[in-house]
Amino acid sequence: MFRIADMGEKRTIVAIVGPTGAGKTELGFKIALKSGASIVSCDARQVYRYMDIGTAKPDEKMRSVIPHYMIDVVAPNERYTAYDYARDGRRIIGGLKKAIIVGGSGLYLRALVDGLFSLPKIDSGMRESLSSRSTKELYGVLRGVDKETAERLHPNDRVRIMRAVEVYESTGIPISVWREKREPANFEVEYIGIDIEREKLYRRIEERVDSMIAHGLVDEVKFLLQRYGEAIVPLSSIGYSEIISYLKGDIVLTEAVNIIKRNTKRYAKRQLTWFRKIENTVWLPPEKIEEIVNYALL
Repeated sequence: MFRIADMGEKRTIVAIVGPTGAGKTELGFKIALKSGASIVSCDARQVYRYMDIGTAKPDEKMRSVIPHYMIDVVAPNERYTAYDYARDGRRIIGGLKKAIIVGGSGLYLRALVDGLFSLPKIDSGMRESLSSRSTKELYGVLRGVDKETAERLHPNDRVRIMRAVEVYESTGIPISVWREKREPANFEVEYIGIDIEREKLYRRIEERVDSMIAHGLVDEVKFLLQRYGEAIVPLSSIGYSEIISYLKGDIVLTEAVNIIKRNTKRYAKRQLTWFRKIENTVWLPPEKIEEIVNYALL
């Protein structure tokens, strides 16, 4: 059974998971209201300040009623990795009497709960970019970020050197650290997954993207560009990169909106694939919100 347990030697915490647009924020809020728990966001983009509309952060009213943590942690031009999130998230949870984890960033959730884990899949675009650099240059990069691995590898071992650099550039964690023994969290997690029909999910995604545009996503992107420039990593994410293309005149706004919808749907599909692999997750439809809330409070 699910327990939103008080502080103890080994407590159990509920995690609300599922694809973007499924209603995790609303469900987590309802459970928090009934249980008196605080919410710990598990979203790789909500950690950045000023990125509010495009990341669908809980609104100010929600956050004034229920304490939300791991939101607005760093500025968009600061590097913040899954490793950083796990460290900070565990510290926050350790200081809370009751907590609920809410979010859809699978990598961050695994880092939080399981500690360091098996190496992630590397984005093909990053691999292509690194492939254009010389072995000597890559080895120099590796020595700067992971001296232990650099000393273990031959300077001409291009394959392993590039792999180590890929891992660091993707996660912010040296491959030598990834190889260390994992340190699981000192709490157990019970997962509630929002099992939403794909057609309904896609409709909700389209409505949410339209709402983001109506509530000022374009102005939000303009502000971020003016303050930080285009090169910051968070602006390459869904919702922001497409609006940047529009602002640069590469596409019209309607096209940008359609691309955001398409890319968000694809991302939601990947999220579902990820979360379906978590064993013992209880999947319940969003139509049964009250049932889910009551189940979580047992």
